[in-house]
Amino acid sequence: MFGHREKMTKNWILLCMFCSFGLVMPAIAAADVYVIMSNQSDIQELSKEEVRYIYFSKILTIDNKPVNLIAYDLEDENIRSSFYKSVSGKSLRQMSSYWARMVYSGRGKPPEALKVEEMLSKVLENPNAIGYVPSMDVIQGQAVSVIYHIE
Repeated sequence: MFGHREKMTKNWILLCMFCSFGLVMPAIAAADVYVIMSNQSDIQELSKEEVRYIYFSKILTIDNKPVNLIAYDLEDENIRSSFYKSVSGKSLRQMSSYWARMVYSGRGKPPEALKVEEMLSKVLENPNAIGYVPSMDVIQGQAVSVIYHIE
């Protein structure tokens, strides 16, 4: 009888740990992400759909004006995963599959993955560059605009 109670207690503790992990993980995955461009860009704001199209290399015009934007990804897989899940509903695995098909067919190439500092540098250098960052703190004092916010 005592062995059974001890086993049930261990199982209960494991169950509580898994449940609490399940409650914490969505909060981590749902962190804010800020889509940014240089202050020199003509683009001041984008919709979720426009951001998705840019990152899928499918957008050619914004407000009936032709655009040639260069999208950059973050190297950090957690932030990149959160970004793509929020913008497109797709996982990183699905995005990798999408880009493999696009590269193979010659219809596109994936955004270059950079560290936060490198992305900021690229966005500041080029008014046609677009990227995303995990925190407003990263862009404080920088000449960039938040053009879309993922909560």
